[in-house]
Amino acid sequence: MKNSPKSLVHFVCQWVGSVWSHSVLFGGLMMAVSTNSPTHAQAALPGGAQAFGNLSNFDVRYPASLPNDLEIVLYGSGIDPTDIKNTWNTDIPLNGVNLGWGQAVPQPITINNDPTSPAYGLDCLSLRYAGPPRPELVGKMVHAGVALKPWINPPAWEVWWTINGQRVLRPCDPKINWFWVTRTREWVICVENPTPSPIYVYGCRWFLPVVAAGTRLPFLNDLTTTMNPAQFGSQGWTFVDPVGSPTKCILPWCRIYIRVKLTTTKCYPIIFQIASRNGPLSESPRDTAGMLNDWNGDQGTMMIVTQRPVQQPDGDLNCDGVVGTPDFNIFRQNFGIPNEDN
Repeated sequence: MKNSPKSLVHFVCQWVGSVWSHSVLFGGLMMAVSTNSPTHAQAALPGGAQAFGNLSNFDVRYPASLPNDLEIVLYGSGIDPTDIKNTWNTDIPLNGVNLGWGQAVPQPITINNDPTSPAYGLDCLSLRYAGPPRPELVGKMVHAGVALKPWINPPAWEVWWTINGQRVLRPCDPKINWFWVTRTREWVICVENPTPSPIYVYGCRWFLPVVAAGTRLPFLNDLTTTMNPAQFGSQGWTFVDPVGSPTKCILPWCRIYIRVKLTTTKCYPIIFQIASRNGPLSESPRDTAGMLNDWNGDQGTMMIVTQRPVQQPDGDLNCDGVVGTPDFNIFRQNFGIPNEDN
């Protein structure tokens, strides 16, 4: 277990007391639907389960309201602009489209006073992309994203289109939380709906990078809808359908879980991608092009998230990014101390 003295944004937790109504094993993954209140524990994970920060890129549909800002809003206790490693440069074309607003700029820390947000009352850090309205992009998917430093794991975040800093539209933006379970060597991925409206998720897929000679872990600029798993030593994407239907409706402030078992002996990041929309669809598009092009002027894919957890050494007790003598000294100071909760 690791915990940073800096803030509650740096946290590792053990979660207990959740009720899963049903679960189905398919394709090596298990998806379960939570029926308990979102204010209660979300998943029963054993001792040694770790919550991870992440690198998250997403494609989001440009709306007809012609916004001139896009905000990625992170919530936590003690969150700070120094927690951000970097953001996607929107001047880079992707699929022939670029928003052209450069990189996001951190705004002053505020307190979230939105009563419709599950993060009400927490510190709020907005990363704002800003530029001229883009009428030629209406209905097209534009790319944005943020990379957090290791151990930074905001409990909530939102994405907003704004006009001169005023919020005008919130796409269906699922929040993804990563948990590594040491005992069973697997990822438990929590996909949350942090919005006050139902959202539908689909197009779920993942792959495991294999770092060897000539390969590396994907960086933020690699996490796109067009990324090629072969570039990172993988044979391809593994697809999985939501429980019982091509799409899964996640009710407001609720969540689903996806369980990915690994055969590796070490904790190793996987790449995960999922799409969302604000209405149901008859079949789930699996190829990225289908998700990008299914807009009919009224409904379609609103957001595609491409994400991976950060790589965190198990022995990095002081969260400085390396395992060394300071970590050993922390362990030595606590060696032999009994756990009063046993």
